[in-house]
This record gives sequence, C-alpha cells and structure tokens, in this order.
Amino acid sequence: MTAQEARKKTALIALTEQERYQLEIWARSRTSSHRLVVRSRILLLASSQLSAVEIAARLHVARGTVQLWMKRFNSGGVAAILRDAPGRGRRKGTSGRCDLAVLRATHDALGVGERPTVRRIAKRVGVSAATVWRVWGRCAIDTRGDVRTMLGRVRQLISETHGGSE
Repeated sequence: MTAQEARKKTALIALTEQERYQLEIWARSRTSSHRLVVRSRILLLASSQLSAVEIAARLHVARGTVQLWMKRFNSGGVAAILRDAPGRGRRKGTSGRCDLAVLRATHDALGVGERPTVRRIAKRVGVSAATVWRVWGRCAIDTRGDVRTMLGRVRQLISETHGGSE
C-alpha cells in the first residue's frame, strides 16, 4: 500500500443509534463549544465511510485532527470527545516553592521597613514582575495599605499556607 492509498483509506467508525443521536445533537448545537461541534461532525462523517483526508477537507481541519478524534472515540466512546487530554491548556504559573520565596522576600523587605515593590521583589527572587503580581493577587496582599497590616498578612501566609517557620 502506498502512502497516498493509506491517506485515502476509509475511516472505520461504527456508531450505535444512541451515539449517532447524541453526536447529531452536538453537531447541530448553537450553544455547545465549537470544538465539540467539530469533533461530533468528524465522527459523523467518519461513520459515513469518508476518508480522513475527505473529512479534513470538508471541515477545514488537519488530517491529524480527524485521526486523533477517531482514535479517541474508538478507545473511549462518545464521552472521550467531551474533554481534552490531560496536560492541555495553560500550565500552572508558579509552584508553591516560588510562592513561598516571593512571600519571604516580601516579608524580609517589610521587616527592614522597606516598602516592597514588584520589581524589587522579582529581582531578589529571580522571577518576573508578573509572577510577583500573580502571587500577591492570589494571596490577597495589598501593598498600598498599612505596612503593619501587610506584614501580619505575609507572616500569616508563610506560617499557615506554606508551613514555613520564622
């Protein structure tokens, strides 16, 4: 079999009546996510014995996308097209270790009577200013407020959330 013949090979998807019914609902839906609609259309076209190349051309997606969702459907059924595989999407921005380092640097700056700034803390810890902002935002640290209040909040976060000792 040549590479061209392999690409034109007919897709093999067998749908039960229930699966076909559910996929048709999703394919016609105006409120479902676009990705679910496209995945449903891929499977419906695959069940009508079209090749992956033909399905990709009709739906304006890559042939690999068609093959991926046919494979996922064959291994997990209709439920498999509802979710993306683990590891997709935005990665977690910071680790607990990074958060602790930012909190400790903030604490140290406050301890010597210095008003912490995003850039100053970022430079001390070796992270970006955006990372410091995210940590402060997640931990509800208001750097515009009273220094004592801020110091108390940072101490509380270090001891409770991260189990650090002073």
